Amino acid sequence: SLQKDVTNILTIHDLIYEKNLIKGLGRRLNIEQKKWALNGADGIICISENTKKDLLAYYPNVSPERVKVINNGVSTDFKPVSDKLVGRLEGLLNSPFILFVGDRSEYKNFRLAVHLLSTLKDYRLLLIGGKKILDQEISLLNRFLPNRYQFLQGITNHDLNLLYNHAFCLVYPSSYEGFGIPVLEAMRAGCPVVALKASSIPEVAGNAALLADRIDVEEFRSLILSLENSLLRSDIIDKGFRQAAKFSWHNCYQQTIQFYTEVHNKTL
Repeated sequence: SLQKDVTNILTIHDLIYEKNLIKGLGRRLNIEQKKWALNGADGIICISENTKKDLLAYYPNVSPERVKVINNGVSTDFKPVSDKLVGRLEGLLNSPFILFVGDRSEYKNFRLAVHLLSTLKDYRLLLIGGKKILDQEISLLNRFLPNRYQFLQGITNHDLNLLYNHAFCLVYPSSYEGFGIPVLEAMRAGCPVVALKASSIPEVAGNAALLADRIDVEEFRSLILSLENSLLRSDIIDKGFRQAAKFSWHNCYQQTIQFYTEVHNKTL
């Protein structure tokens, strides 16, 4: 008899195309390629329980027995620091700021973050990463946060860690995430997280973040201002350290190797 020489395992990070969160010509192609890949996969890794749930909802022909949830890890580059060597970031750390990390696509609710910060006069907004900032985004920022924002792209993990360490909090109002690594990065660095209770975020954040029930400026504002209570802030930071410690790339690696081995042995 012929033995199968190759074991095909597919990793699914999210279902943003199926949810129509990203539009354009590539959407249909991405979905068709995913259907083809799923049909040929011996095993499927999903990076969160929420991604698995979405996968099975959009592709009901996929057998749940073929799917394994293996969480992403988080880099050990993110940690509390005591040094004052802030380098080129020194000018950013002189007054309180709130971080917004990642892309600014519509479902990330960047506009909410801008409107939110316009009600928090004591804080600046630091935008980290994502694509090149657009003219219409600059116009929005200049209208609602004149001289109270800064955009940084292509910064190192070292500098991002310093920003997490000095930030008042990370605001993460995304409506959909396959996982949400910035949540854990912030927690590892001792930065409180205020996010939306949606998709994979409650699964990743556990009880260690302040989660808003809906996209609403006043609800996010209330949660952020509650962090001015030093006892609550310390409690959230401590919970964050414990929650982030549950996730590591080492565990991800070990579970992935084990799954590949199990699937390969079944297909022999």
